[in-house]
Amino acid sequence: MCCSSISNATNSPLLRLPGEIRNEIFAYVYTEAVYELELEAKGWYTEFRVVLSGPEKYLRKCEVHLSLVCRQVQTETAMLPYKLGEFSFKATNWRYHEAVVGMRSFLERRSPRQLHALGKVTLWRTKVHPRPYWIQTRTATYWLAKFGEDVLASDNTQFCGVPLHFDIADFGPSDSKRT
Repeated sequence: MCCSSISNATNSPLLRLPGEIRNEIFAYVYTEAVYELELEAKGWYTEFRVVLSGPEKYLRKCEVHLSLVCRQVQTETAMLPYKLGEFSFKATNWRYHEAVVGMRSFLERRSPRQLHALGKVTLWRTKVHPRPYWIQTRTATYWLAKFGEDVLASDNTQFCGVPLHFDIADFGPSDSKRT
């Protein structure tokens, strides 16, 4: 152990707690967290990245700050957002392809360990006339398999491999009875 690790272990009230109690604290912070993500494009979609969006982004700062306390806490909490949280991609109006591109981009950039832990990934569409509300929550591996199917190869006009004009309901029936 380096001197800062020894100092942290002996001086930090958090790190002096038994591991079981620290795990309870960490679980409290990360359980049922919803991370709303969206595609952020620069220029004419030459560059894009997936970013945290919505009002939740301000609440999620405590989780980010917790992981920055020290290396030991970062190591202990690194997989918790994937195990305990939900990653949500929202399709609005005619921009269904952006939600799918954002989700696919996000999942393809995860490590195998993160993908294995990631159990709640949601793709949803708000109610837009004439299309009803639609939602599916599945595992990361389910969605990656779906992206390989023919449903995304149905149109010649594509953005990053996703047809510009398709209905996300083509992925199957909604998990919700809401319309």
